[in-house]
Amino acid sequence: METGKEKVQPVITGTFPAQRFFDTLAAILSRRENVTITVTVKQENEQRQKAAV
Repeated sequence: METGKEKVQPVITGTFPAQRFFDTLAAILSRRENVTITVTVKQENEQRQKAAV
C-alpha cells in the first residue's frame, strides 16, 4: 500500500563546527544545572591513528 510520500535523503556538505556546538550546549546546561561541564571533541581519524600505534 503506497502512501504517495517520497523518501527524502539529507545532503550534508561542508564542515560542522562540533567543538563550538558542544561548547555552547555545555554552557547552556552548565548554567541551567549550576554545574561545570567541559567538552573535548576529537576527530575520528585522530582516534584511529592513536589506536594503530
